[in-house]
Amino acid sequence: DLRLLSSYGWNKADVERIAQMEGVVDAEGSVTLDVYGRLGEAEKDLVYRLHSLPVTISKPLLQGGRMPQADNECLIDGAHQDDTVLGAQLTVSADNEEDTLESLNVKTYTVVGYVSSPLYMDMTRGNTTLGNGSVSSYVYVPEEAFSVDYYTEINITIPGDWKVYSESYTAAMDAMAEKIEPLLLPVAQERLDGVKQEAMALYADGLKEYEDGLREFQDAKAEALAELADALKELEDGQKQLDEGWEAYRKGEQELADAGKLLRENAD
Repeated sequence: DLRLLSSYGWNKADVERIAQMEGVVDAEGSVTLDVYGRLGEAEKDLVYRLHSLPVTISKPLLQGGRMPQADNECLIDGAHQDDTVLGAQLTVSADNEEDTLESLNVKTYTVVGYVSSPLYMDMTRGNTTLGNGSVSSYVYVPEEAFSVDYYTEINITIPGDWKVYSESYTAAMDAMAEKIEPLLLPVAQERLDGVKQEAMALYADGLKEYEDGLREFQDAKAEALAELADALKELEDGQKQLDEGWEAYRKGEQELADAGKLLRENAD
């Protein structure tokens, strides 16, 4: 009946906590992710909206094929589909952003069924920041196909046997939304605080790694400079010894010349 969104998502504990709130009959977390992908022998990538397959709320209706039994199997939007789509491969494009690719454990899915979904009551499939701004088709995959540790939304049901889209149903949803929103604020704040703590922990780890690396570099640099200084001193000492040896050679040569001269003079 209501879809709960938070900028930083929700964790599993949040789902359990919200399920216990007054006026909530059931609550279920789900993950949604827009990706570039290619179905079968298509010539170009399209934008697909991946949904984690729900267990209790807003379940899709199987029109053909079967339900997924493995992480790499999926259900595809049944609009304009028939059994010929079964067995086709849906491949997530490598051109997606790195964060998008890292959010998935599986990049290629086999279509095992096609469905209709209560999330899509007409032929529009929603807006997106990808491509031309429109989602081409939706896909359901097992939750395990995602690598994220949070839900992008939580769906809840409210009590009452309402006729869908009736004024009384709309009034009941509006009343519940007004009632639950302030209750969600502290839950969302705790999630934000948790994300900040995780980010600070990652920053601290990164800073320590940087400082350790800088320290190792400085130590290696100091050692290299010391070795260079020692080598330079050895070179200077060697040059000094060479100069002294050359001077001694020249002196000896001069003494030999003088001795030869003196010997010739005495001989005369």
